[in-house]
Amino acid sequence: MSFTRAWIPAIVGIALFIGCDSKPADKIPMTAPTAIKEPHEVLQHLQYMSVRKDMKHTSLIIPADPEIIYGSAWWFNKHAGALGIPYTEAEISTFGLEPLSKLGYVGTASSKELLGALDQAAAAAQSAPKKGKVEAPALPANLAQYDKDKLDELPGMKFPDGRPNPDYTTVKENATLVRAALAGGLYRVMRGVPAEVWPDVSVMEVKVNPTNTKVQDVYLGYGGKTIMQVSVFQEAPGKNWTVSYVYYKVGIKALQSTAAKLKEQAK
Repeated sequence: MSFTRAWIPAIVGIALFIGCDSKPADKIPMTAPTAIKEPHEVLQHLQYMSVRKDMKHTSLIIPADPEIIYGSAWWFNKHAGALGIPYTEAEISTFGLEPLSKLGYVGTASSKELLGALDQAAAAAQSAPKKGKVEAPALPANLAQYDKDKLDELPGMKFPDGRPNPDYTTVKENATLVRAALAGGLYRVMRGVPAEVWPDVSVMEVKVNPTNTKVQDVYLGYGGKTIMQVSVFQEAPGKNWTVSYVYYKVGIKALQSTAAKLKEQAK
């Protein structure tokens, strides 16, 4: 099945911004939409949640099925970290992620930032003169506390090197904490789309997922180009849909560049 809606090209959107006094955020509802009855409705929820910064709205659109929530929570945080979107202190507090923060699985830095700093330190160590004892280059203070095998992950049964992970059972059996990671991860990963861009994001297509009939893949676009896949999950026929997977089709730097241009045009 496919679903298409008319989209407003970026050039038309810019003209609208120039031609009136309204701001882009004015296109987004001030009040929260109700539960997702049809897959394409996920867009208005993501727009509202992201632009209005309603963290509590995540509770309405995240899965409850215990078979998928751990995997979805893991992916939201993993993908956000790889994109370079860290948590804020306010998000860690609001979603109740302090236990995961203390264990090192979430933080106010991203795994992308950490891995980049580790690569730079390794390169610096290799290029340093090999005379006498050489101190390993130190990581920036905001990154030194993190472990690359933990940050932006939820604990698996084992670490990448095969060592058993003692945190796995503790975290996975804490349903409240897993749900917090699911809600926080969804909110966090959606921050990759700037507020200036969200009003003109549209549903490009909806397809039944080829591997799971309970899932439909909603493709969101901007200016006629697909920017994101959002998979929605329906536990049983007649139930509301929830967000189980997100994947950016473009880099967030491109979206940030678009937002900067829209801000400039709106002046």
